[in-house]
Amino acid sequence: RVEYLKRGVKRVLVTEADVILDQHTRKQNILSAPGKLKAVVTAVGKLALLVWFIADNKALFTMIFGKHINRYYLKHLPALLLGVLSLVMIDVFQLKIPELYGMVINGINDGKVEIEKEVFVSFDMDFLLDKICLPMIFIIVSMAFGRFLWRICFFGSGIKVETHLRGRMFDHCKDLSQQYYQRNKVGDLMSLFTNDIETIHECFGWGVLMLSDALFLGGLAIYKMADMNWILLVLSLVPMAFMLA
Repeated sequence: RVEYLKRGVKRVLVTEADVILDQHTRKQNILSAPGKLKAVVTAVGKLALLVWFIADNKALFTMIFGKHINRYYLKHLPALLLGVLSLVMIDVFQLKIPELYGMVINGINDGKVEIEKEVFVSFDMDFLLDKICLPMIFIIVSMAFGRFLWRICFFGSGIKVETHLRGRMFDHCKDLSQQYYQRNKVGDLMSLFTNDIETIHECFGWGVLMLSDALFLGGLAIYKMADMNWILLVLSLVPMAFMLA
């Protein structure tokens, strides 16, 4: 069934890709330039998983973005756009953290840090506080606020859609004849009120979140990689070509 297929991709994209990103974050304190490359390569891999799933499951996405569900996207469009903007802000800050780690490691090793192209400054306590600690505090606070905001926007919209659909279905069921309930099993009808509506709820919550995060984080990662080294960018995109083949 479609809902089981969707839950399968949820496990693939969230459990696998996000766990890899969490493991990478814990290792950032011992990596500099290679750490930044690993971060963006992992983000590109997450985008590749999403692209492969869309290409391989067109029927599922027809259901998710069908004419009967699109009305709810339009109805909750302001909240969804606000959630996407907060998610983009978090993605931008996530790619800044490895740069700060790289500056600290290079400063410890060389005693100086390159802040611009061929512009070096000494790595002292003032530089550490002004250029590393304060930006890191700002990033942490902004990410915490952004995560709270997109959770309210995405999951809040999903709860509203679920409540509205369940109310409409209940009102419709009250008007059905007794013969209808004799022809249709009660268990099948109950599954519409539980599993199917919960699937739509997850679509507005985790579905919009994974789609937006993969697209924007993947796009920003590709931009960062191209800015660092376009040859390594091409090599890192080779697995995506095999997944789409």
